[in-house]
Amino acid sequence: MKKQRLVVIILLLIIILIAVAYYIFRISNNTDVADTGNVNVIFEKIGNIEKHNCENTEAFISQNKKGVVITVKNLGSKGAYAIIPVKVKNEGEFSAKLYSIVEERSDKNTQIKVSYDGIGVTDRPLLPGETTSFIVKVELTEDLLDETIGAAFQIKLNYVQDRSDW
Repeated sequence: MKKQRLVVIILLLIIILIAVAYYIFRISNNTDVADTGNVNVIFEKIGNIEKHNCENTEAFISQNKKGVVITVKNLGSKGAYAIIPVKVKNEGEFSAKLYSIVEERSDKNTQIKVSYDGIGVTDRPLLPGETTSFIVKVELTEDLLDETIGAAFQIKLNYVQDRSDW
């Protein structure tokens, strides 16, 4: 009876030790929590804006370099557009993947379409020090009756740490 009790106690101690070791291993490797503290993708540059049948188009990078503010005024007729080239850079220590594109618009005008070319949520990471360029196109998609229309909005890109090589 004493031998059985001793064996049971030893087995319980072994199980507890394995559980503690596993817990310490998971905490030390941060396998449950994404470390985004060193993911730092910034907007680096706005290129020359191409305008077609629109006036007073502006784009600038926010002070913290985490967003781009775009204002397109006086889109005159269907097919009027502005193309804004944008460059982002990964200044962080880790590879980063685009998680989402956030577009904050002051208006909800469905006649104005905003599209992105050259960027998207993919499996391709942005390596530390690497840059990538894309364009933002703002276009009037419907005819208006003797009026002009415009849009103002901010774009933010949400990046997360790339863990595909772990």
